[in-house]
Amino acid sequence: MINYRNNHDHDDLNIDPSELFYSLEIVQQPQRARMCGFGDKDRRNITPAPVLKLVAKTNEGKIVTGDVLCRQAFMVNADLWLEDEVTERNLVLISSIASTKSPSRAFTYMSEPHASAEHGEQGGERGYMADPMPIQFAPPRTSIITFPYHSNSQAHGPWPNRDYNSPQQYPKRIEAELSRESQQDRARRYEGSARGAMDEYEFYHYGEPSDWENLSTPNLVGQTTVGGQSAPDLDGKTTHIWFAFNMLSIRTEGVFKLRFTLCDVMQMNGTTTKILYQVFSDPIHVQSPKKFLGACDNNDLANHLNKKNEREEDSFSDDDVAVHSVRFKRKKIDGAGGEGGQGRAGGAASANGGATAALEGGGVAASGKGSGLYLDTIRRYMLDFDFEKVCSVSLSNLNVYACLVCGKYFQGRGTTSHAYFHSLHENHHVYINLNTLKVYVLPDSYEVTDSSLDDIKYVLDPRFTHAQVKVLDKNSSQSFDLNRKPYIPGFIGLNNIKANDYVNVVVQVLAHIPHIRDYFMLQKFDDKSELVKQFGTLIRKIWNPSAFKGQVSPHELLQEISNASNRQFKLTEQSDPLAFLSWFLNTLHKDLGGTRKKDSSIIYTTFQGELSIETQPIDPKAVKGVELVFNSDDATTKTKSPFLFLALELPPPPLFHDELEKNIIPQIPLTTILSKYDGKTLQESVADLKKFQITRLPNYVILHIKRFSKNSFAKEKNPTIVTFPIKNLSMAEFVADPEREKVLGLHYDLLANITHEGDPSIPNTTSYKVHLQHRAKEQWYQIQDLFVEEINAQMIFLSESYIQVWERKTPN
Repeated sequence: MINYRNNHDHDDLNIDPSELFYSLEIVQQPQRARMCGFGDKDRRNITPAPVLKLVAKTNEGKIVTGDVLCRQAFMVNADLWLEDEVTERNLVLISSIASTKSPSRAFTYMSEPHASAEHGEQGGERGYMADPMPIQFAPPRTSIITFPYHSNSQAHGPWPNRDYNSPQQYPKRIEAELSRESQQDRARRYEGSARGAMDEYEFYHYGEPSDWENLSTPNLVGQTTVGGQSAPDLDGKTTHIWFAFNMLSIRTEGVFKLRFTLCDVMQMNGTTTKILYQVFSDPIHVQSPKKFLGACDNNDLANHLNKKNEREEDSFSDDDVAVHSVRFKRKKIDGAGGEGGQGRAGGAASANGGATAALEGGGVAASGKGSGLYLDTIRRYMLDFDFEKVCSVSLSNLNVYACLVCGKYFQGRGTTSHAYFHSLHENHHVYINLNTLKVYVLPDSYEVTDSSLDDIKYVLDPRFTHAQVKVLDKNSSQSFDLNRKPYIPGFIGLNNIKANDYVNVVVQVLAHIPHIRDYFMLQKFDDKSELVKQFGTLIRKIWNPSAFKGQVSPHELLQEISNASNRQFKLTEQSDPLAFLSWFLNTLHKDLGGTRKKDSSIIYTTFQGELSIETQPIDPKAVKGVELVFNSDDATTKTKSPFLFLALELPPPPLFHDELEKNIIPQIPLTTILSKYDGKTLQESVADLKKFQITRLPNYVILHIKRFSKNSFAKEKNPTIVTFPIKNLSMAEFVADPEREKVLGLHYDLLANITHEGDPSIPNTTSYKVHLQHRAKEQWYQIQDLFVEEINAQMIFLSESYIQVWERKTPN
């Protein structure tokens, strides 16, 4: 007496298996498939996925439900036959001159076409050579699963079936007898008739593959053996045991049938186990890619089972039978190609080996969605989503997909699209829509939804929560790219495609201004300009903690900048970063819906201040050489003007040096050149005198140190060094009402410092760098394009500062 119950607390439910009659009901018949070809990882699922229900009855005809039976006791194997249900077609012969195990010519044949009806006899000395073959001979073999199905044929299950015979999936409970036996010796093991009544049994035999592995390949590939899964029917009242074959593919074209064999693994006798029932499926039409009509949808019952499996995962306790079906386990994809090994930390590193949900005993995956047969072909190290999203063939930017195997961009996924042809010609099957982030398998054109793809979607379009953004400046940990190289999120290099370093430094500065950074990382800009969208995406990529590489290319933003500025700023020509910063801030303000009013956009809220300007015309009768003074009795015009940055003039460098000072570079404190805005210092122009004073300080002050001037011959640069404190720069003496501004704060800390190097009169010799502080570490970094290095804070003022950004310190 063997207890087949799931609930061991009720002894009155003990059932003698010899008193039960078993059968299989195919509740979802397979209909068609696209031939999958002979690549090692080429798969085309049979659709819809075959789903079978176990029916068990007592001698009195009473049905035994699945909540009484132990699902781990049952296993179903599938193998391939022709439509006549007589001829087996599990193997395809390989040419003897082929350089690989994938056949150059497809020859399907029966395992033992001339085996005798008597189990101990062979139907001919070389009966296995009956069909034409492109090889000289086919030596006898021992299949993994072997049993006599028909009176005129000794058939073999599909070989190899490593999932079924894996010691990892049958730990310690099944120890297959690996012995090389003659075909005649093996035949004597079998007992009973071929396909008789329910009380007559046949046996599985576990053997060892022979040397003919190099001469053939399976015609039916995928998971050919599954275990039972307990689940209620559509009515939710009756529980049954189900078997679902989600990962079956057929290599060759034709009309076939699947034969399903139900086995009892609870009553194993050494290396044999009983066969309880066999049933054939409806014909399956396997077609070439051009003839294939597309995948079929699941029926309501299969969808019902699939939803159940997505909600919960069965668990096995130590008391359960260890001999259960092959489980759909998620396995980690290697970051550099996804062919095994340990996946990346920090991203969604798990990949589905064949189904969306982690199901035990074979779950029902929705047709199209959730089938991840090709996810192990994804090569993450080939992916680069930083470049303009246009088709590599047609150069169109509409409906563009990225191949997740080679990284190239192609348009569309229809039967006439470039992506479709690429999938056929290159055998690359997984594609992601660069706009919707949906992943599809081509040429079958079904969507794949799997958590193992989340890291790819995150790299393509990183998204942050308010909680994540809040701690960006407090996080001091480093991240690692695919090659396990460390990088610091937010402090990564930007690629200089040709001459776009003037853009790179400005982007780096804006990406570290908290008001700007947080706004563009959290907001969605579906109704905004493409310039706004690309700038937001680039900032999120700079701060991405799960990037595939430790640098970003601003190619897409550069293209949009060139278009929006009518090619005033190009990636192929050097430009002034101040001119670009001025244009960029004003364009962003306009595209975000800003007006002339204060705080009408995040740009004005962050950078806009206000100046008071007093203007007095110069008397034409004034004597030359006499110092001009601002006479309060004369007519004076007072105006207020908003500003986004303050321009600071440097004193001209000395024309001559004595012998001791010839190598001395002139220096000037920042506060000295800021005195322009103290309301006292006169600024002389051609027709008038002016005095400037700040009436309202912004949260972030942008200072422009004017180093360049033009004469009749060339562009000149003032090399004067500006000295400044890193922290606590006081702006009190430059504000008209210090007491009012004191409430908000009058002291500023340096946030960013853009410097210039080289001689502007010599082409292609100038470059821009930026200094940025890591707040959590209190460490300064110098970034020039792709180069990121630490720098001492005391060394920052020694460089030739060109643009500075100062952040207001709020009073305690």
